[in-house]
Amino acid sequence: MSNAAPSIRSGRAPGPLARPADDPRLDRVFTVDLRLLGLSETTEGARLLDVGCGAGRHELAAARLPVRTVACDLARRDLRDGRFFVSEDETSGAHGGRVDWVQGTALSLPLAPVCFDAAICSETLEHVVDDVGVLRELRRVVRTGGTLAITVPARAVEFALWQLSWEVTHTPGGHIRIYRLDELLAKLRATGWQPYAVRRRQGFESIYWLLGALGGGGNPPCGPAQEWRRLTNSKRVRHSRVWDAVERGFSRVLPKSVAIYARAV
Repeated sequence: MSNAAPSIRSGRAPGPLARPADDPRLDRVFTVDLRLLGLSETTEGARLLDVGCGAGRHELAAARLPVRTVACDLARRDLRDGRFFVSEDETSGAHGGRVDWVQGTALSLPLAPVCFDAAICSETLEHVVDDVGVLRELRRVVRTGGTLAITVPARAVEFALWQLSWEVTHTPGGHIRIYRLDELLAKLRATGWQPYAVRRRQGFESIYWLLGALGGGGNPPCGPAQEWRRLTNSKRVRHSRVWDAVERGFSRVLPKSVAIYARAV
């Protein structure tokens, strides 16, 4: 296994909110960059946990690496869909990657202590009353020196959606809080995590959800929002360097998600 920084097994944390190298191939569908967690083609046998995995979008990326992943979600249907999507991906398991699917709650994971090298909790904390309890539970199962990626909705777009769409805050299991970045950083530090990087992601998704809210809401939104998604998901756009640059610009000024990377201390 390579010891190149930032190595998942090295135990050496980058400086506070440092800028480790991003993966230039990171698809805009992902909110988490596995390389910023220290995972790559050289981290053979590393153990990754994804809490609130949904339909397994990050498992599609993890299964292409020599990594053992446990994908955990409360929704049985999402786990079933995720298992199907990963099994249908032709590149899944090409480097010995493996994904196990587990039903469970983020506040009481059915997992032994200190059994993972890295963890993801993407777009989950904003749904949970006891978010600090989730961060503590993640710290329980990740070894000291291991890494964590947390993503939550970015404050500006989330605030706008709360004002524009009744459904955002009144759908059962929906969003119950809007985070400030400094607030979430403080909660991470208080639960045994040292943040080392912050990224802003998914500028195109901001446009999609704002168009949907302006068009009357709905999940998924319809009308102009669907036309926007159809455009941005087309092969012409997804394989265009120009559109990639446009999306990165949107992500800097109007991100849909904020990702924080932290190390267990």
